[in-house]
Amino acid sequence: MKAKDLRSAAAAHPGSDRTAASPFPRRETAGPGPRDALPPGVPGQGTPDSPAGLGAGRGPAAGAAPAGTGESPLAAPASTPRTWVIEMPAGTELLNSNDRDSHWARRNRVTEGLRATAGWLARRQQIPALGRAHVLAVYEPPDRRRRDPANLYPSVKAIVDGLVDARVLPDDDAAHLEGPDMRLGKPHARGRLVLHITEVSEP
Repeated sequence: MKAKDLRSAAAAHPGSDRTAASPFPRRETAGPGPRDALPPGVPGQGTPDSPAGLGAGRGPAAGAAPAGTGESPLAAPASTPRTWVIEMPAGTELLNSNDRDSHWARRNRVTEGLRATAGWLARRQQIPALGRAHVLAVYEPPDRRRRDPANLYPSVKAIVDGLVDARVLPDDDAAHLEGPDMRLGKPHARGRLVLHITEVSEP
């Protein structure tokens, strides 16, 4: 067939031309590929390194800081207060509130002994001067008989006076001292008093 006849046939049958428009839409090759980053916040869309739709619609990951707060997801732990322990020698003679018939000379002797021992132990440990402190007094009895630790308050008062003598506390008034709180501990051979001194921030 001659060229003139071919052109006439193509004009009569436009669908036979390879360059004619296809009934199906052409596939565009421009634009983002399957692994290109997509706009954030579009449900069902993924990231270059995650499948599409994974985690779509979920909130922030656990432990993540809220947007715009500038805070670390892990809060810094609060500082631990400084604490010192004074262990009175086992078998030390103590004062008891129930000893009403005790002679004044004995009370004075025991008081002075407790006060001097506590002050010496505080200086030996080099406990610094504290503006305010909490005192927990634990009595460790020599046996398992029932006892009321509050009855030993006169002994603890003498020990706290020793702390004041050692300049650990300015005074034993309410402005500088919390407690002392009395507790009953586990039995200890011959019995003893243990004081836990914890620094308290001044109001």
